[in-house]
Amino acid sequence: MSKLRLLFIKEAQASYISHLDLLRTFQRAFPRTELDIKHSQGYHPHPIISIVLPLPVGQSSDCELLDFEVTQDTDGSGIAEKLNTGMPSGLRVLDCYPATRPVRDLAYLRADVTFEYDAGVPAGAAEALTALFTRPALVIQKRTKRKDLADVDIAPMIQEVHFLSGAQAVTGTVVVQVTEARPTYAMQVEGGWLTLSASLKILSKDAAQPAGLATLYGGEPVSATPGEQLDFAAAPAASSAAASESADSAASSETEAETDQRLESLNTLMSALDSYGMLGDATRMEFADTEEMAFLYQDRISVLLGTLNELDYKLKLAQYVLLNQDGKGCAATDTGLLDLSHLSASSTRKFRFAQGEPTLPSGYLVPEVSTPVENPDAAEADPPADAELSAEMSAAPEADPAAGAETPPTEEAANQETTNQG
Repeated sequence: MSKLRLLFIKEAQASYISHLDLLRTFQRAFPRTELDIKHSQGYHPHPIISIVLPLPVGQSSDCELLDFEVTQDTDGSGIAEKLNTGMPSGLRVLDCYPATRPVRDLAYLRADVTFEYDAGVPAGAAEALTALFTRPALVIQKRTKRKDLADVDIAPMIQEVHFLSGAQAVTGTVVVQVTEARPTYAMQVEGGWLTLSASLKILSKDAAQPAGLATLYGGEPVSATPGEQLDFAAAPAASSAAASESADSAASSETEAETDQRLESLNTLMSALDSYGMLGDATRMEFADTEEMAFLYQDRISVLLGTLNELDYKLKLAQYVLLNQDGKGCAATDTGLLDLSHLSASSTRKFRFAQGEPTLPSGYLVPEVSTPVENPDAAEADPPADAELSAEMSAAPEADPAAGAETPPTEEAANQETTNQG
């Protein structure tokens, strides 16, 4: 296995190719190299390639970098020539070589800065600017995806700074680390699909669904323009002819507050899933109704959460069942529905796992993956009956989630129910 890096030029008409379309262009060009590109693992495998610091649409560059992996052992010789035989106008590969330096060492932006003074450079200006940019902490305010202002310390991002004084100006260089916005989620909207980054920034809009990305379902956003943050508008309040003006105003405020919780609920769910090590396996998240939050785990098990009340308790139990931590949870091939929507640490309500097809509030159906049948006789055999596992959880908040899943959700446990006596 080899990790390789392409050095290529993007200019002229090619400068108007978007980031995702550029990735697709290289994906379609790679078969000419006769190399086996490494793919991701899962139900929707895709080639593992990435562009370091992708350019905005309309900008050209003669020093672009693309990283990829191949299953063969090679030093990259001859790959550039093979790729160039079919590249569109404006794209040209200069070299292909082993990727010895990590991408994080290349993800820096060099900014040349000039401060001009009509009355001449003040005494000590270069020293003062250097001291400013080399502070142990340099806090600025940044507008977040929730449109709030947050304090961000940019001092750790500054790798190098240098200023020199002249007669009328101070010139300098600041090298700042930049984090690439990578395609992470896809969301269907009117007229196509949005591709979003991990921070829910809209990267592009396409007619076809992006392959290999987790999907989000939350309703129509305020804007589908690339570069904007994902956001949702408040639904109009229901009005009545007999209602007074003050009542309408109060109803409008209440409806707006409820609707505005969608994005906040999504962020809360994503953060919690990440802390429990399940965000990377969540292939779909639904938040259109904050009373019916849900996610799909590995395209095979739907998890119904209901509201986000006692989310930690619910996800702790989901982690125990889905990750099969002690052999009493779900097997790696199990499919079905895990209902935690009525569960809380202070009640004796039951959670339920039902084997079968995963079911989500939106009615979404997981696309079938066609696989070759090796044994036709086995394919004609009757499928096993659906199995259900129900367990009653203890009312004590500190109860071990394991107590609620004493029977593994296997075929032998079909239609069995156990109760935790605390």
